[in-house]
Amino acid sequence: MAEPMGHEVMSAIMNLFNEQDADRQRSGRFGSDRTRFFLVPYFARHCVHLSPATAPHIFRACFTRPYIAFNPARCNMILCPVQQAERWQCYAFMMKEARLVIIDPVMSVDRFKDALNNED
Repeated sequence: MAEPMGHEVMSAIMNLFNEQDADRQRSGRFGSDRTRFFLVPYFARHCVHLSPATAPHIFRACFTRPYIAFNPARCNMILCPVQQAERWQCYAFMMKEARLVIIDPVMSVDRFKDALNNED
């Protein structure tokens, strides 16, 4: 069995996607707003360990300059990869629709419906 992808590799992939999107934004091919932003996987890991008192300040710092060079409020989608056990999921925050989509390649639609029905 293959080794699961680590946080370092996933971080490199997310940074590559962000660089590509930043190049597109600078070229003006897709307008002036960023359409998406990829968080590094360490972000989710650290969020779990934040206290309620410090979390708002840390989140605000992560989404301001110099960490990012665009207005996140005008971004359509913020994606956050999360490692669950031995697999990766991606949480896609659809900002304008105020919706959260969880992308899990292991979870089929039928298994997801079964899991929802068993929560009652």
